[in-house]
Amino acid sequence: MIKKIKLKTILIILFVLVSVASLFFIFYSNNKKVETPKQTGFPSLKMDSYYKGNPAIEMSLKDTDFDNFPKFLPYLKQEPLNPFSLSEMSTIAANFGYKTDPFEANDVTKGKFYVWSGDTFSLIIYSKIRNIEHTPSINPKPLIENAINKQLDDNYYKNLAINLVSEKFGVSKDNLKFSNFIYLKTESGLENYRVTTKEDSEITQVNLYFSGGSFPIFTTTGLNSQIYVQFTRDGEVLYINASFFSEYKNGENEYKIKDYNEVKETIKDAILVGLNDSNVNLPDLKSGDIRKIKINSVSLVYLQDSLSSDVLQPVFLLQGTASVTGFVNEISASLYLPAYSNK
Repeated sequence: MIKKIKLKTILIILFVLVSVASLFFIFYSNNKKVETPKQTGFPSLKMDSYYKGNPAIEMSLKDTDFDNFPKFLPYLKQEPLNPFSLSEMSTIAANFGYKTDPFEANDVTKGKFYVWSGDTFSLIIYSKIRNIEHTPSINPKPLIENAINKQLDDNYYKNLAINLVSEKFGVSKDNLKFSNFIYLKTESGLENYRVTTKEDSEITQVNLYFSGGSFPIFTTTGLNSQIYVQFTRDGEVLYINASFFSEYKNGENEYKIKDYNEVKETIKDAILVGLNDSNVNLPDLKSGDIRKIKINSVSLVYLQDSLSSDVLQPVFLLQGTASVTGFVNEISASLYLPAYSNK
């Protein structure tokens, strides 16, 4: 009888202890701070290299140039939106002052697009990829050369670009983030413009991006952001390009970002994306045409390498100069280097 009582008592005590332990575990789990997992080993970023040579790359960057970069960063999840409806496109066209019906055509790669034509400008909207261009329908050179230099400051251009994009495309100003300025100048013999100094510029380009992370979203050119607006010196709009293909959200995990030493170790993996402000067609170059590239500046951006990508990874945008066959002086060079650490 005594043994049965002791056994019963022991079982009761064990039950109470297990119950208390379970309650403690549940309480601790519910109150424990949930942190975003920090990991290494994100899948390698695949970027096409349009130049097949292997030039020497020198880097004059310092370790302090990386002080303001985060140690860990999430990828961005790209969630495609539905194609523009004709009603949405008509509203955008009306915001620009177009009252006629559009011309409809089809692009092999970009899909169906619509064109509203005016006396000086045209509006082109690619419905499937949700890309919008407001571009001169005449030679833009007179618009550029005849513009009076009003010496408008950068802040004016930035606010003007944000207000313009918000008004014309019906997006909240809170969702538009400023990326950077690019100063451009016309140059004889070049289809595009060349990058120059602010003082010597004829065009101010304001790069913006739709909020989805703490760093801007860039395309494969290395110069243009997700949304950009070009202004002449008198503050008039010259060109607008905006892509609203996707919504972007932070991924669940954060991954380690390369530090200065790892960037030096992996600099040979950098992919050339632009020469002479994208005025050189990289596939036309022969192996060995680029003798040396000197890197003197670095920034951190997300790369939208294609519209079909599920995720966007951060890359270092490396900029500097290159010695290239056929050019007497060094020309500008832009490269992308995957930013996630291999360690």
